[in-house]
Order: sequence, then C-alpha cells, then structure tokens
Amino acid sequence: MKELRKINVKGFYWCLFKKIKCSIYSYGLLLLPTSYMCSYITFINLIEKSMNSSIFRWEGRPSQILNFFPFLVTFTIIGLIVYFASEIYFYMPNEIKSYVSWRNIAILCAVIFLYPISKYLSLKCHQYTITDDKIYIKSGVLSSKIESAEMFRVKDQTIVKPLFLRIFGMGNLILLTSDPTTPTIKINAIRDVELLLHNVQKCTVAARKQHGVREFD
Repeated sequence: MKELRKINVKGFYWCLFKKIKCSIYSYGLLLLPTSYMCSYITFINLIEKSMNSSIFRWEGRPSQILNFFPFLVTFTIIGLIVYFASEIYFYMPNEIKSYVSWRNIAILCAVIFLYPISKYLSLKCHQYTITDDKIYIKSGVLSSKIESAEMFRVKDQTIVKPLFLRIFGMGNLILLTSDPTTPTIKINAIRDVELLLHNVQKCTVAARKQHGVREFD
C-alpha cells in the first residue's frame, strides 16, 4: 500500500505563533535592546520558514500486481514440466532414465522459479519519494541507485491507466522534467493516482514561486 501523508501545520499553534510575533514586533522594540531584538526577529523568521516548508511528503512502491503475468507464466511452465515428466518418464528407456531423474527436474523448476523471484525483489526495492521540492527514485536489489529531480523542473504530468491496472483501481503517473539526467519520471502502478497528480501540481507551482522560475515554451 502506498502511504500518503500531508502534514498540516496551520491551526491553533500557527495563530498563536502569529500573535506572539506581532506582540514582539509591537512592544519588543520599546522593551528590549537592539541586539536582543534582532536575535528574536531572526529566531522567529527561522521558525516561520520551517513551519511553511516540507508540508507534503509521499512515499510509495509499484504494486506487485505488475508481476502477475511473470508468476503466471512461470507456474504454467513448471506445471507443464512436471505433468509431461510424469507422463513420459515411465516410457523412457532405462539409459535415459538414469540422466532424467526427479531431482534434476526439481532443480530445473527451481532455476526457472528464480525469474519471478527476481521480478518480485526488483519491485520491492523500487521506491518513490515525493516532497515539496524534490522527487527521489530509489532502485536496485544488490546495488542501489538513487535518482532525484527538483520539483520546479517538472514541466508536464500525465496519467496513463492501462486496462489491466484499471481493473485494480491503479494507474501510472508520468512526469516530464527539464532535468537532463532524468527527463522522464515514471511512477508505475499506484493507487489514488489522481490525488497524487493534484498534489504534484500544487508542489510544482509552489516550488516555482519559491525559486522564481517561470516555464517558457
């Protein structure tokens, strides 16, 4: 399951912080020395900046439903091998039976089963992380690879829902960026893809305003 967490920092404490800030600005200049007042103002600005940042974070992985067909094909092949081996084994000459044993068949089936296991681990170790200002993609089973892209570099967002994924209420989110290293970011097989698209659009607009970036065709 994908986890969608939106941290809302505005509320009672935010209003209380605003009142304290206004009180310090109004009466602090008359009561405190200049050096102390500057320290208070700097501290308040840091708190305000931290409360306004990192209000969105999403983490998720591709659904294992993508491995449905690899597992289906693997189990079909193993089933056919066991079935035909049991049917043909008794009609084989003794010279061939010495080379074709059930132990060798079991080893062959185990080697074939390594393919869906590798597919499972590949998706299990694939992780997406989206914050207010960056997109991270971590992949790799034995060796790890982490790709990242700035949120303000996102140029276009597209939702693709193949029929197989629509049956399970999932979809793919494709992001086109101006980053030369990661021009296309694909977030595959996730639920609530429309909600994620909405949040990515909001974060992109906010990141562009924060960095003073404008998109030109």
